[in-house]
Amino acid sequence: MQKMTGLLLIVGILGCGQPAMSADSFPLRRGHYVANVPCGNASHGTLSTYSGGTAFGVGPAQCRMRILTQTGNTYRVRQECTSARDESRSSIAAEITVESDTAYTLKNEYGTFRSRYCAANTLPSPWGTR
Repeated sequence: MQKMTGLLLIVGILGCGQPAMSADSFPLRRGHYVANVPCGNASHGTLSTYSGGTAFGVGPAQCRMRILTQTGNTYRVRQECTSARDESRSSIAAEITVESDTAYTLKNEYGTFRSRYCAANTLPSPWGTR
């Protein structure tokens, strides 16, 4: 579970492509994000889904980012995740920098993960439509 929460993000329900805009959300397009590899090489370890608000899903984990502080486009958060496999929970400090409405960088105790939005037709099965 700890390695899964390293990448984080993101989670379940896909929304339309508009950025979220409130004090308890991130200004990101809803959908799939892939960290550190091309979209076509996404795997459970590199893919996350942003469903809006502060909800993210990574592999079998569902995560909420509790926003502690915001300075410009950088958010200090508490990353709280629950594994769908065994319902174990984890909570770690993290920092999210939103680079645009389609890219962000997550830093936590497991490393730095730069993620960018990937359209469904660019992803491999089971996430993609190609």
